Amino acid sequence: MYDKRKLQTVLRKGERKFVTRHLVGRIFNLKKKEAEKLLHDLERSGYIEPIGVEGCWGLAMRGKVLASQTFERSFTAQTMQAHLNACLKRVALINAYKDHFNFVSKIKVTSEYPIQNKGAGVRITYSLRRKKEPDEFSKLFMSMNPHFNEPFKLISHPDIILYKALKSRSRVLKITYVEDEEMENVNGTLIFDLAAGRKRSSNKKA
Repeated sequence: MYDKRKLQTVLRKGERKFVTRHLVGRIFNLKKKEAEKLLHDLERSGYIEPIGVEGCWGLAMRGKVLASQTFERSFTAQTMQAHLNACLKRVALINAYKDHFNFVSKIKVTSEYPIQNKGAGVRITYSLRRKKEPDEFSKLFMSMNPHFNEPFKLISHPDIILYKALKSRSRVLKITYVEDEEMENVNGTLIFDLAAGRKRSSNKKA
């Protein structure tokens, strides 16, 4: 059975030009005879059809459907864990920065955790707790979010700024916000709790 992602690449390129033995061989890394066999298999399966030009095929209806489909991207467990770890480091920065509006209060992973398998990403839910109102524009969040580069946007949309800082343009992290009191109703694994962290530090001092 052929790799449908590679087949989709062939079909999308074939939409713009033609499907040829050279194209199939390059995408699937096949030799000449193997590429020719695959072309005949694709024709029999209804993905491509002859167009009257020797060595060239066009897309049949089934091929057009597959070419237009969107496949969910898959990430390794190591990649997903790395993005989650980086997010937790950003949480520490946010909570240490005195001039921002909010603390990140809790974070739950609502997808598989511990992360052991490939997946479409890490789904996390976070909640906030209010800090004191800032009296100056946050340079930290400016650097993280260059599109929110006006002071009034920070004041009007502090939670959007914080969301963008947490996500940091990661395609791996799927982030959802809930109110702090609603977090106990969210199914998942609690991986960060500001209150528990404070409690642990106070116990250390004692």
